[in-house]
Amino acid sequence: KLEEYWTQTLESVVELTGYAPKGGCYLYFGPGTLKWYSPDSKHVFIDLSRPEHFNAAAISELFPHYISRLIFAEQQQSIADLAYRLLDGGLACFATYQFHYGAISKAEALGYDTEAYDYCVREEETLFRLLPKLLQEDANLSLSEADSDITEETNRLYDIIGYYLGFRMVEAYTDQFGKDAWRELYSMKPADAIAKIALLPK
Repeated sequence: KLEEYWTQTLESVVELTGYAPKGGCYLYFGPGTLKWYSPDSKHVFIDLSRPEHFNAAAISELFPHYISRLIFAEQQQSIADLAYRLLDGGLACFATYQFHYGAISKAEALGYDTEAYDYCVREEETLFRLLPKLLQEDANLSLSEADSDITEETNRLYDIIGYYLGFRMVEAYTDQFGKDAWRELYSMKPADAIAKIALLPK
């Protein structure tokens, strides 16, 4: 059943984004430390021992996210610096939101609970004000390291804050350049894309 749904979802995401990944998805029972991982641009491994993967429906709901990740990695073929990670996560969540449009909220597309999402909305200006500094000081800073730096200034931050920042960047790009413009971001250099987004302070 999951294989069938993966195929159906893949076809829909290809139509939605205009890109077709060459890789696939693999399910395994692992240590439960990561929800998923991708050792390259062609494979996604989902750990079935994670509590959020408790049934087939829960797993299949994540397929648009993982397919978007495969597309982005394949199109970019570049170093996964902070700009890359923000756009990668943002596009995955935005594609998921578009895929389920009308059926899920933005918070659900991000994988956030209401408290986390409301916090990000409330603190958005502060979070984006810090981004240029992070991007300039260390282009290879990971999301977790960036999160840690931001937390020191805001005193509160969720581990997956990068998803929100990336989602809002993709959303802002779409508002600027048209409803289908977000598809361009898959093949655009992350630094070039970020430079064009009016939402971000320069």
